Amino acid sequence: MSHYHHRYMPQKPREKVVKTAPVVAKSTRKKSMGLAYLLWLLTGVIGGHRFYLGRYGSGFMLLGAFISLLIGLYSAGPYFLLFMYFPAPPFVFFVAFWGWLLLVIFDLYWTSFAIRKHNQSISTKLKKDDLSQVNYPSESR
Repeated sequence: MSHYHHRYMPQKPREKVVKTAPVVAKSTRKKSMGLAYLLWLLTGVIGGHRFYLGRYGSGFMLLGAFISLLIGLYSAGPYFLLFMYFPAPPFVFFVAFWGWLLLVIFDLYWTSFAIRKHNQSISTKLKKDDLSQVNYPSESR
């Protein structure tokens, strides 16, 4: 028998198995407040907590801002020597510090708000999809 024999033999139809459990488990997973704040503390500069919360757009923006800051610091290295002779006015550092502090406070509030909103939407979705509370019509005999 050649290998063509199996090609033309009638085959039994294959059963199609749909594995939906991992998809359902992933879509209904609640986010942890502690893990989000740990990611904020360790990788907040590059947006790790934003990626964890599914906010990929703002996560990539923070990552891009950090990379551009590193490139800017690398390329502006010789110009920092000028600040030894011509120091920047103090209000520049004042504005930069308070702007950074306001951003940190906003990000702390935003992270808790995003987690609560995500977990609440998961809870309402689970309640909506719960079929144990559906009243099926009874058959009359």
